[in-house]
Amino acid sequence: MPKQNEPELYAAFIELNDLMINEFYQNSECRLWNNFRLIAIDGSRLQLPISKEIIEIFGCSKNNHKTKLPASPSIS
Repeated sequence: MPKQNEPELYAAFIELNDLMINEFYQNSECRLWNNFRLIAIDGSRLQLPISKEIIEIFGCSKNNHKTKLPASPSIS
């Protein structure tokens, strides 16, 4: 069941991804460890704001207390 604002939300995530990629590759001078570029991934998750629109588009999950929480996408 598509919503009118879905393309705008998807476009926002695509734009943020493009900004991060450009920033990462823009600075080619970086410190190396044993001639390797170290990149870490920590499993961070983004907590989306609680709003009717976000819950309608991305859904929600329940915790141990059956409280509904909005989606929390991985950002790493």
